[in-house]
Amino acid sequence: MAMGDWLDINGEAIYETERLKSEYKQGESIRFTKKKGEPTYYGILLEAPQAKVNFTRLKPEEGSDVYLLGYGQPLDWNYDEANGLSISVPSQAATNVDFAWVFKIDGEEIM
Repeated sequence: MAMGDWLDINGEAIYETERLKSEYKQGESIRFTKKKGEPTYYGILLEAPQAKVNFTRLKPEEGSDVYLLGYGQPLDWNYDEANGLSISVPSQAATNVDFAWVFKIDGEEIM
């Protein structure tokens, strides 16, 4: 997949976004952006996701859907104060993108 193709799928996590108020990263392989003026957040993995992905800085809106951009179906997720957001990633979901994998979450930043 060429970078232009990646941007076609994931560009919303790059264009018209801003950094979070607190940390913009989690460890060495996760980065975060936020859509300007909206409670939409993006968790960007710089390596292929495993069966579970955890974000400690984002809390989804109750009852909302979480998506992996490029994969058309909502993903199962769970949130608790102690562990943060845990997202289940089906094995077929992570195969349609190269470079970085972007999760879209409507909710709020945890500081």
